[in-house]
Amino acid sequence: MVVILIIITVVIDATEKMEDFRKHKLTLHAIVFDYFIYFIPFIVNLLTPICVFLAVIYFTSKLANDTEFVAMLSAGISLYRLYLPYFFTSIVISILTFYLNAYVVPKATAKRMDFEYKYLKLQMTYGERDIHKKIAQNQYFYCSSYNQYEQTAYQFSLEKIVNGRLESKLLATRGVYIDSLRKWRLDNVTIRDYLVNSPRTSDAPQFIPEKITQYVQIDTALLLTPDDIYRKEYFAYMMTLDELDEYIALETMRNSDFLPELLVNRMERFAFPFAAFILTLIGFSLATAKKRGGIAMQLGVGIVLAFVFVVLVQLSKSIHIEGIPTEISLWIPNVLFWVIGIYLLWRAPK
Repeated sequence: MVVILIIITVVIDATEKMEDFRKHKLTLHAIVFDYFIYFIPFIVNLLTPICVFLAVIYFTSKLANDTEFVAMLSAGISLYRLYLPYFFTSIVISILTFYLNAYVVPKATAKRMDFEYKYLKLQMTYGERDIHKKIAQNQYFYCSSYNQYEQTAYQFSLEKIVNGRLESKLLATRGVYIDSLRKWRLDNVTIRDYLVNSPRTSDAPQFIPEKITQYVQIDTALLLTPDDIYRKEYFAYMMTLDELDEYIALETMRNSDFLPELLVNRMERFAFPFAAFILTLIGFSLATAKKRGGIAMQLGVGIVLAFVFVVLVQLSKSIHIEGIPTEISLWIPNVLFWVIGIYLLWRAPK
């Protein structure tokens, strides 16, 4: 089922992007090995729980309609014992899904998005102006504009403010991020270090330049990357779980507005793999009884339930419930459908 849906998805995606592929004169090798080879893991991870669910419904319904369950139950085998192979297999699939979600898919997504921004999203420009960000403790960044293709920040400014007092300020006409060095190359740099002078004639402190240093060009390492200024689509999804944990710690220190989205993304990586386990439980419970409508009827009911589950999962990421953090509300569909699965298994003919 996964393979069939991958083929359908790839054909549809290729059809939509064919004009862009032709415009850039991309070879078949480049399309397959620079794009689709990284697109497939994303689709596999997304579709696996639903495909597992449909496979369980189909396989178990076939057994039920052939009265295999009647024979096994009549021989004294418990329904719960029959569920054990499903249970252990769904656990294995959930673990594999977690690994894909945490480590494989993020790397593939990063490669895929690099390809899309190089060939498919050239028309997109970053239009934000007067960009302010806290990049470290007591350190603040500003630029008037940013070019995401050249990784260049114009009117580059870096301030160090301690206890509300400006201690130093760096000004540059522009800053270019050098990927190979992981440093910013700053042009026409002026660095001002300040001291506080409190004359007897005034109770208010006066900030006066203590030292002015100028450079034509310097390279400097900062706790700032182009991704901190301009975030691509799926930015959080492009980090492995370890990288995401490090970035969350950094954004926590910065008290960033982006932090809630990162926390939701992290919790989603733990909640999503349980879908295969829960849908397997529901699929088995629904399909063990022989029904008049046969496999088609059970597949139809299963698809409706799976659709409701997917909708609830998506809504749980966007709807805020008073008093419940979003990263916790992600578990609500899992808990709700797990309870439904336990109830269906309890009510299944034994």
